[in-house]
Amino acid sequence: GYDVRLADDFKVFRTQTEDGYGLLQVPIDPLRANERDYIVTRARKDGTIIIPAGGFLLGRTVEYFNVPRDILVMCLGKSTLARLGIQVIVTPLEPEWSGELVLEIYNCSPRPVKLYVGHGIAQLVFSRGGPIKTSYADRAGKYQGQIGVVTAKV
Repeated sequence: GYDVRLADDFKVFRTQTEDGYGLLQVPIDPLRANERDYIVTRARKDGTIIIPAGGFLLGRTVEYFNVPRDILVMCLGKSTLARLGIQVIVTPLEPEWSGELVLEIYNCSPRPVKLYVGHGIAQLVFSRGGPIKTSYADRAGKYQGQIGVVTAKV
């Protein structure tokens, strides 16, 4: 395995429109994802970010990955953070995917949790497989080569 580290930029969902009304009533639609649904934020001056109880944010890893054609990578949360209520959700890194890994981070605890930039946030587990017919790069996946906190693409 390999421990990935948390970078210092994040995106969180807006909870209301600029005029203070309405957004909480509008469902998030995965077929019509909208960059305006997010607020871009950075870590505090002390290098931390606090996720409120029940809060969710998108972050990214410091590391950039180039997954070989015969490797599949799974991402798992760190046990210390899981025991504090932090769940890190990431889909598999497919063969020949490349980019900075976007992390979906959820605080399921009843209290705010502080995370530290540059510290381990999750662990990657690598599995070697047999020959594959079509890699992520072959099919020009929409998240190929991503840099920064990339939101859902339709």
